[in-house]
Amino acid sequence: MPGEPLILEVAVPTPLFRSLDYRAPAGMGEAPLPGARVLVPLGRRKLVGVLLATRDRSEVPGARLRTAERVLDAEPLLDAALMRLILWASRYYHHPVGETFAAALPALLRQADRQPPPPSKCWQLTEEGRRQAASGLARAPRQQRLLETLAAAASGLPRERLEVPLAVITTLHRKGWIRPVEKPTPAVDTAASPYALTAAQQEAVQRIRESFGRFQSFLLQGVTGSGKTEVYL
Repeated sequence: MPGEPLILEVAVPTPLFRSLDYRAPAGMGEAPLPGARVLVPLGRRKLVGVLLATRDRSEVPGARLRTAERVLDAEPLLDAALMRLILWASRYYHHPVGETFAAALPALLRQADRQPPPPSKCWQLTEEGRRQAASGLARAPRQQRLLETLAAAASGLPRERLEVPLAVITTLHRKGWIRPVEKPTPAVDTAASPYALTAAQQEAVQRIRESFGRFQSFLLQGVTGSGKTEVYL
């Protein structure tokens, strides 16, 4: 019916195995996109859920629908690929959909007064660092690994993606081989990879890709530091 409020389908962090419908807040403006956080009432509480979809109507009688408090994000925090993955995980592991989405968010973003982080400090190779990466550091394998990781990511990587102790980063910075750069936090991209894979890693990735379209389990076996995490990512 004309004039009916937009319906928001929200995954709310509760033990329910389904999403909940809410009326859109008054004066909301443009319809929000799936993946944005929404503050909604549930009983006497107000919870942060994730928007799954918007619709013109709900199967729930209008008298029973409550109105969402507000949409917390101007842009989605979760992209379409990650949304599909979380929905699949909820079905596969028989876990409540709202709790599954909540687990995908950092703890601070599960709070209504928290916003996505500001641009994070990233690290990037200098020209001298690129020369050192090419020549190799046989006696400093962790430094060499960091140089190779950054060599495969020209625009730089945030601290949490480097997977080396802070002391290694500090040492290379002091030598002038890496430098800090400001870079906006990107949306999650499940297709791109900043890693340059070794032949063994590439073989593992290819074996896994060949299984796409059917269910199959894989075991990544290797010593610490052999590159299992890069294959997983």
